[in-house]
Amino acid sequence: MKKKNFKLLSIVIILMTMMFVLSACNGPYLSDNFDENQVEAKAEKVIALLIIKGTEKIRDMSTEELKHALTDGVFVQIYEDVQKVGNFKQVKDISVSGSVDKKTKEEFAVVTAKAGYKKGDLIYTISFNKDLELVGLYYRK
Repeated sequence: MKKKNFKLLSIVIILMTMMFVLSACNGPYLSDNFDENQVEAKAEKVIALLIIKGTEKIRDMSTEELKHALTDGVFVQIYEDVQKVGNFKQVKDISVSGSVDKKTKEEFAVVTAKAGYKKGDLIYTISFNKDLELVGLYYRK
């Protein structure tokens, strides 16, 4: 009888530990100052603009700081990298989380999107401020 209780207790402890670890893996929650659907749609628009080389439209969506950082040379490199993975198929996975700048306390929405292309995937990390202006754009294979 005691062996059975010990096994049951062990299983409960393992399950509770797994639930804690899995919940800790989620990014910070998105602030109520953002609408998750709008953030996702805006991120998908950024990806679509990268595919069609919509440089000016991406700059128009960006903060002043990012406009200066996204030089023509940066866009050339981005477009070369996107072209290397072939034709766009679909956004496979997308998740939205929140972030806060420790110094300014400004809130951001951070989108991680896995986009499928003919020759592979790109993982985009796209960030927006409360006005849904693009503040960050990163991608990797």
